[in-house]
Amino acid sequence: MSRNLRQNRRLEPSVSQLDSKGWKSLLVVIGQIILTCVLACGIPYCLYLYYQHLSETGYFLPENISIHGNLREDDASILEASGLQMEDANLFEVDVHTVEAGIETLPWIKKAKVRVDLPRTVDIEIEEHDPLGLVNDGQLYVVDHSGMAIKLWTQDDTIMAPIVTIDKPLETRSKAVVEAFSLSETVRRAGYPHRIDEIHYDAATGYTMYTGSTEIRFGYTDFEDRLERLMIVEDVLDKKKIEADYILLDSDTTPDRIVVRPKQRVVAAPPAEPVPSETAQEKSVEKSETAGAKEPSAKSTGNEKTSKSSKENKQ
Repeated sequence: MSRNLRQNRRLEPSVSQLDSKGWKSLLVVIGQIILTCVLACGIPYCLYLYYQHLSETGYFLPENISIHGNLREDDASILEASGLQMEDANLFEVDVHTVEAGIETLPWIKKAKVRVDLPRTVDIEIEEHDPLGLVNDGQLYVVDHSGMAIKLWTQDDTIMAPIVTIDKPLETRSKAVVEAFSLSETVRRAGYPHRIDEIHYDAATGYTMYTGSTEIRFGYTDFEDRLERLMIVEDVLDKKKIEADYILLDSDTTPDRIVVRPKQRVVAAPPAEPVPSETAQEKSVEKSETAGAKEPSAKSTGNEKTSKSSKENKQ
């Protein structure tokens, strides 16, 4: 038993051997950690230095910018609003949402979609507002199909539609504005022969259409039925060559009741005869007196000649 124990003790490593192996392993681990840290910090830092070099050389400047879908807003205004033409523009750092928000501040732009393809390409897709017409509430606005203002009207805005005037500010009358343009479209589709100049909405009287100098009241509803009756009345007036001052179709209790007031014709007075002036009258009197004075002198000369000839005969 004792011999076996002695042999086992000889096979066990000494304390000094254990200490040297542990330090070697610890140094390897520490070296691996340091190398990992160097690589983890050094590679990104090198990449950052390389990125800074590319940025300074203008590698990420937007050069190929394409814009699609804009009809009313020009490319120059869109580029200026996007901020992509700034000297320090960098597509690697650009925030597309900020660019889109800048473009959407333009009055005609409803939505902008920006896509960046590194290193130098930008694609901008534009969706513009669809104008419905012009609304006057004290100021003239271009409105969209929801009846909300797109922008203040300017002479550069070519909008082919009648003007809708309203009795209150636009933000409180958007529904009435849409209904007014719906009336205009109904009249146009029906082939109404006269040009619509204006449609007015007032809470007290409803919708009134103006064609030239004729006022036509439609009330609040049933535009198609009232339009049919208007076409019949207009046909009768045209045949009789009568121009109406106003036509009232707005009765809700008696829809078939139509009031027409013809325009009063102004009869021109006959031109007055010119009255001769006093000078002209005096001249005419003088001429007549002079002519009367000359005639008796001629007669007296003739009598003298006859008396002389009779005396000579007597002698």
